[in-house]
Parts: sequence; structure tokens; C-alpha cells
Amino acid sequence: MQSPTIAQYYVEQKSVRLELEIGLKDVDKFLELYPESLRALKGLPPEDFNIRTQRYLREKMMLIADGNALNGCVTDIRPGTKLLRDPITGVPLPLQSSNAPNVLHLSIEYPFVHSNPKELLIKVIDNRATIGFILYHMEQAVNDFRYLAHEQTLILNWEDPFYSAFSSKALSRQYRHPMSLFLYIEPYEVRKEFVLRPKDLQEWTELGLEGKEILTVADQKVIKTKVAAFLMDRAKVTIDGKEAVPQLDRIHFIERTLKRSGVITPPRDLPTSTATLGIIYTYPVPSLPQKVYVDWDLFSDKINYIPATITDEAGPFYHFLDPDNRKLVWTNYLRFPKDHSINTVHVTQSTIALPWIALLLGTLFLVLITLYILRKKKILLMLAIISLLAALLSWPLVKINIYSPIEAKLDNKDARLLLHELLNNVYRSFVFKEEGAIYDALSKSVDGDLLSDIYLQVKRSLELKNQGGAEASVDTIEIKDLKLTELDNGYALDGSWDVNGSVGHWGHIHQRANHYDAEFVIEPVNKVWKIKTMKVYNEERIK
Repeated sequence: MQSPTIAQYYVEQKSVRLELEIGLKDVDKFLELYPESLRALKGLPPEDFNIRTQRYLREKMMLIADGNALNGCVTDIRPGTKLLRDPITGVPLPLQSSNAPNVLHLSIEYPFVHSNPKELLIKVIDNRATIGFILYHMEQAVNDFRYLAHEQTLILNWEDPFYSAFSSKALSRQYRHPMSLFLYIEPYEVRKEFVLRPKDLQEWTELGLEGKEILTVADQKVIKTKVAAFLMDRAKVTIDGKEAVPQLDRIHFIERTLKRSGVITPPRDLPTSTATLGIIYTYPVPSLPQKVYVDWDLFSDKINYIPATITDEAGPFYHFLDPDNRKLVWTNYLRFPKDHSINTVHVTQSTIALPWIALLLGTLFLVLITLYILRKKKILLMLAIISLLAALLSWPLVKINIYSPIEAKLDNKDARLLLHELLNNVYRSFVFKEEGAIYDALSKSVDGDLLSDIYLQVKRSLELKNQGGAEASVDTIEIKDLKLTELDNGYALDGSWDVNGSVGHWGHIHQRANHYDAEFVIEPVNKVWKIKTMKVYNEERIK
């Protein structure tokens, strides 16, 4: 995307259209395409615009269809500014900079001589420009953004442009597979996701696509219902030796790029050849399973291998499935899985300092062992061993009291630790998938009168709207600021914090980071610290 010159080829019925964006650094390399006024500034002699541009397109920037050179002509030429594009996908960004570099935009048409060709050769002769390019066949991107080489051959599939491809594997696009499988393993849920084209699924089940070039919004509703029902019994999942029953979670038409993917919202009419569905089935589990496998059973002569990805907390693992290797298998090799437990924060009163107990027991051990050495009486040795064991057993309790914010009287440092623990419990509650389980977990840290409000607020904040309602799980919480005020029965906390979360969908990890400012009241309820009230007065997306 840093190339000063960009070429976008559009292979359409009856012609190829080239949209060329020439940067100022490459002016001298495309002078034959420039207007006479700009050529005069370079001291070049005048020559008919149509004659020299058509000669250049026939001899220097060539398109050869089934062995026949095509005659190109410039249909539009205008000054402008460089389009700023996503640095990975090449998609123009919605906000363009007013300081973007100046360029010359050209539209060039190459009509086909007879019929639509089976093969197209792109040749760039004696041009030292570095050109970034992408080619579309009937709206289907054939390659991801790459550099335009001296010569590239394109094999065209007019029946289904999804299968059009360059002969060079270096120009294969990432999302060239018609079907993909994703398996996500989480503590209380296994999730199976398909990404596929309805046009390919038509081979197994009738979806009413015959003769349709466009899928209307009404068509899409019918197709989603049929696809969801058909896939319910395909690619069966076995969890810890038992075949699992799927639950349809979501099904959406989606858009995918190298950098992101998301639900198409609001719905719009889509070309049948590029329309892509994302389907999610879930399998509730009581805890992290030990072994999961998927038996993929959708193969054909055209679709004989499937890219598949397994994702757990250790990261994504990539596989390819084929008729001889059709099982996608996950085995639990996690030695230290993340702790998703909800830790009730109890209130204790100050008592005898446990460090002194450990110190006294240790001193007693030294006295007794000294007496034993002097007098050699077994009873002294036994007492010494008992005192040593008591000192060692008391030491873990010492560390708990030192580092846990559980005292009834809090200072600012204790309050930060306590708020972090309470918020951690609140967000961890949503690792459960059933509403009742979430409420039970929340009740350990939230007073009953506040449960419904907290549930709705947090659920909304974790939701990724462009992912069809998927909820991010929280990875980290950072308390940024806190002001502590003592009340009759507890404390008022005026604080701010950042939350970082993520969720995996459609083969991408979607990130969410939010900042919050809120006021809390926390009180001991039956010797447990709980949030009594919470008022969020600022919430902003920071990532």
C-alpha cells in the first residue's frame, strides 16, 4: 500500500477495466499516458493523445486474451489525491486525509474481441515503476494486494469466478477456500463454526440458487434457515467420548478481509458468487474437556480438502482435512489453564498478628532442639518437631493475610486490590453461558438489588455488534484511579479502570478495550464484600 502507483483490474463481461492511480514519483514512467499540457512541461513534442496512449497500452501495458492482444483506450483522466487504504487489505479507508499525495487517476478499457476468454495474460514491458495491484473477476477478488510483476497469467472461471486464479501460487489469496472449519475450546463451551459459500453447499442440499446472480435480503433469510437445518447433522462433534448435540447459536452473512471479519449489517443484496455465510453451533460442557474431535463429512470432487483451525487459550493450531484424514482432533495438553474461578472476598477482623505466631513457634523450636542436644530426652525432640511443623503450617496463612484485601478497615491500597477482585469476579461470571449460572456467579460479589442492572450493563459492554452479538471474554483489568471515602456501613469508591477483552470468530481474534469511570458503594454483607450500588458515568471505546 506504500506503492506510489496502484493498479486495480476489473474483469467484467465483454471487457477489462483498469483503474490506474499514478503517483508523482512515477510521472516519468507513464508520460505516454499523460495529457499534452503535462508532457509540454517535460519538453516533449506534441502527439495525438489517442494514438500514443493506445500504442502504449498495446505495447507496454498489455493484456493478452487467449493469445490475442487487446486494444486499450483511456476513457477518463483526472487529477486527484491518493486513496488511503488499509495497510493489509487494500480496502479504501472511510476517512481520507486532506494531506494525501497528489496522483493522476486514469480509467482504461480493454474490450474483448470475440467472447469472454479462458486465459488472460498481463504484461508490463519496460516500466520501472513499483506497482501495487489487485484483480477482481466479476466482483470476486482473485488475489490479495501484491506487487505487479512483469508477466502474470490468469485462468478465468466464468461459471464461478470464485475459482478464477493466477497460475502463480504467490498470487493466491488467503481466503480462496470455499469452506472452512473453526473449533474453539473454552472452559464451559465448545464452539464449532463454519464459513462457507451457499453456492458450494448447493451441491449437497437444494438452496434455490439456480439462475440467481443476486441474493436479495428476502432470499438470504430463506437460505439461512435451510443451511442451519442442513448443517445441524453434519460434521458431528464428539466430546470426551460422547457424541454431542449441537445448539444453533448464530448464522449470518459475513464479510472477510485479511485483517478483520464481521457481520453484514444492515443486510443488503449480495452477489451469489461471493456471498459467504458464518454459522456457529455451541456445545455446553461442565468444565474444560479432555478430548474433542470433529468428523468432517462434506467432500466432493471440487472440494477435496478443508482448512481447519483449533483455538484454545494456548493459541490457534492449523490443519487441513481431506477424505483420508477427515477428523479434526483436540487433546487437552494445557498444563496450567487459566483460573476462571469466582473468589468470594470475605471480611475478617484484625486478630493476633500471624507473623508473631510463626516467630514464637520458630523460637520455641530452637529452644527445644537446644535442650534436646543438651539432655538427649526424646520428649524434647518430639516437642521441637511439633513446634516446627506448626510454624511451617502457619506461614501460608501469614502470606494470605499480608496480600489479601479482606480487612474491614481499608486504606487506598487495599481498596484498589478489593475493587480489582470484585470487578474480576463480575467479568469472570460471564465465562458461563447460561443466564442462571451467570446470575449465581454475580451474586457472590454483587448485592441482590443490583444484579439485573449489572448483568445488563456488563453484557452490553462485552457485546461486539459487528460480530452479530458475540461477547468478548475479559483478559485483563487495570485500575487506573481510585478515591476512597468511608461510610457508616462501608465505603464509597470513585474509580476508573480499563478492560481488555477478546473473542475468536470466523478465524479472527476480535479485540475489545473499554475505559470506564464509575462510582461504587461496597459493604460487608454476611461477612462478604459486595457491590451495593454502581453508577457508570463514562464509558468509551479505546481500541
